[in-house]
Amino acid sequence: MKRVDQKILIIAAVAMASALSGCETTSDKQNRLTGVGSLVVGSVVGVLVNNAMGSAVASAVAGLATAAVSNYRSKPVSSTAEERRVYEAKTAISSPQVKIQKGGNSPKWVRAGQKVTIWTTYWLNIPAGKSTAFATESWIIKGKDISPVTLGPTHGERKGGKREATLDFVIPKGITPGTYTIEHRVQSGSSSDTSVSKFIVIS
Repeated sequence: MKRVDQKILIIAAVAMASALSGCETTSDKQNRLTGVGSLVVGSVVGVLVNNAMGSAVASAVAGLATAAVSNYRSKPVSSTAEERRVYEAKTAISSPQVKIQKGGNSPKWVRAGQKVTIWTTYWLNIPAGKSTAFATESWIIKGKDISPVTLGPTHGERKGGKREATLDFVIPKGITPGTYTIEHRVQSGSSSDTSVSKFIVIS
């Protein structure tokens, strides 16, 4: 595995667990983030144990990771009558439904060391009689010279309606210039949806 793979994996594991511990959800309940980092950390440990660079790489890169992912938020946002007509459930539902309206990132063109803001705007429809539903948000970064890296998952009890989840991600040093995709994913119960956005790393 290339060094850049390890760097991004450590960033996903260590920084996500650190940065998300202080998240806010506007009027929502505090997000339940137990295990956010542990699922990713498990795979990272396996990679590093089998790599000649070993714990020295883990320590060096982990030191850079604490500021790599930050400003995570999941909050309800205002909607228009037209959006409600399109995205709200048309009939009574017995389980939560999610639908991504748009996934994006800014800027589109970046250099190593720069920050990318990622956002996912989605709808969560909740059965009558319930005020919240448990939902999970995650983002998978894919590129030619890296293994897929998952930021998150983040999860918690969410109020229904139009929502937006955002986070900031710093492009690691040493990453290969080229086009990378971000797969935005939201799930609640058996309902899930995905969307894709892209960023281009320039030298």
